[in-house]
Amino acid sequence: MNTGFSGHRLLGAPGLILALLLSACTAQPSGDANERGGHTVQSARKSGTGKVQHTLEPVTTRFPQLVTAESASWMSGTLGDSRAPGPSTYWIDAIVELSEAEHAEILRAVSATENPLPEDFSPVLRDAIPSGPLLTSSELNERFSDGQFVSKVYLVADGRSLILSTVFR
Repeated sequence: MNTGFSGHRLLGAPGLILALLLSACTAQPSGDANERGGHTVQSARKSGTGKVQHTLEPVTTRFPQLVTAESASWMSGTLGDSRAPGPSTYWIDAIVELSEAEHAEILRAVSATENPLPEDFSPVLRDAIPSGPLLTSSELNERFSDGQFVSKVYLVADGRSLILSTVFR
């Protein structure tokens, strides 16, 4: 009876380890995922208080372009998992009511096409958006973005509302 170490057992262990590593690398992450360039990218989850705010000052302070806004409904919070170390990334979703003249001026200043809101736009606020086509463009997004934050901006074509979804980095 041979009780020594077998060469077959030694060769089998690296194969088993390699198989386990490969299966771990191909496992799908839980939660929402997006396809980009053939790679699966995990979407960061928005977290916050769940409370809709109506004060204009926090919105107009961050977006001086909206200083003449008549009203706003907004929510904010952080992206990702609060258990992960490192700095936080903040978000704000808002519905801002402009004067008819301001809304018309923005529509004239940019060429916008109809597009849907991002899927991660706050569901509570989504239900409060006035009906009508939503218009957006890269030019409109750039108008409300800078080096510290990136915005996706939409104008309700048949109204006075501006929809804002911003991430502060």
